[in-house]
Amino acid sequence: MNNIEEKNAMIVRRYKEGDEKTIIDLMKPYWKHYNLDKACDFWEWEYMTCPSGQAVILLAEHNGRIIGHYATLPMEMTFEKTIITGGKAEGAVVSPNYRGNIAQKFGFKEKDVRIWGKLVESIFDTAMKEQIDMIWGFPSEATVKAHARVGYHFLTFPLTILTLPIDVKKVIHDRFAPQIRNKHLLNFLVFVSKIYYKFRTLNLFHRKPKLKKYQEITVRQITGRDLDDRFDQFWNKYFAENKCITIKRDRRYVSWRFIENPVIPHHVFVCERDNKITGYVVIDIRNGHKKGHIVDILGLEGYEDDLFVLIEHIVQFLKNKGVLSVNLWFVKNRFSEKYVSILKTHGFIALLTQKHKKMVVKILNHNLNKEFVYDLENWYVTMAFTEGI
Repeated sequence: MNNIEEKNAMIVRRYKEGDEKTIIDLMKPYWKHYNLDKACDFWEWEYMTCPSGQAVILLAEHNGRIIGHYATLPMEMTFEKTIITGGKAEGAVVSPNYRGNIAQKFGFKEKDVRIWGKLVESIFDTAMKEQIDMIWGFPSEATVKAHARVGYHFLTFPLTILTLPIDVKKVIHDRFAPQIRNKHLLNFLVFVSKIYYKFRTLNLFHRKPKLKKYQEITVRQITGRDLDDRFDQFWNKYFAENKCITIKRDRRYVSWRFIENPVIPHHVFVCERDNKITGYVVIDIRNGHKKGHIVDILGLEGYEDDLFVLIEHIVQFLKNKGVLSVNLWFVKNRFSEKYVSILKTHGFIALLTQKHKKMVVKILNHNLNKEFVYDLENWYVTMAFTEGI
């Protein structure tokens, strides 16, 4: 393990049991969207129980006090037609007094000493030794330059963002009623929104399919106990059909990532035909049951009708829960096209504004095909890559 040039015993070291309380205290200011009462449960679930192995956690320490944290969560990923070990970069945080170049502040001989940079350099070295092939993550806009400086490669993905207003009137009232007190103006906005939504859903290219064997398609919600080898068979078939870079969605991952998540409740649904799983969708419900998200979706080739029925079932499920709108995003490429088409048949509309998401990648296994990694068309990325962890 590389040490930062010492001054008052400042070092970078591996996590050891008992560090978690201090780590959580360091992270709490940035966990505002999580239930802090469950912070310990969340941290242990995320970093200690990942099915591909415990996270690689590095800490910066000064005079025995933890002042920085950076980790990578090992995750099995598909890469062309093989499985590699990826690492999701997580928990980049440095105590406010130690941010930026601290060389002058702490009297280092080096002209430039940055805690986060030292953590990243060390995580690259450690992850490579532990045979992690590639590290990836989603940085904030404020840290873009810092990631580039420490050797990450940037991928800028164009996004397709879809929304379904289940109840247009309630969506408008929920969004604008606090600002617009004039009842007539609010009703006019509802009227205009309904007209606009009808116009956007008049799409001749996304007609509902003619379901000849509707009765053969079944939809059910699954729990951890329902995840058996049939789900792994479904995933293996998807893997065989799609030459892409994505997280391996076997039953171990789905159970850990969604069903066992202690902070964000998820609902996992599958569609089946002839007792075989042909597609799956994961949803969550937030903001006091006002907003739903389709977090993840996968379907086998040739079973688009099954996915259509599955989405129909999920929309009704959310409607029964009192959800006002459903949202999701995909990286815009060939792997998401069919899902976008199916969702549009159910009234989902794409935002017209252009949105992008930045991903950083560090290839640690030099046998990986760099051109394949850096080609945006080769990634299948959903909210499951970022949301919740």
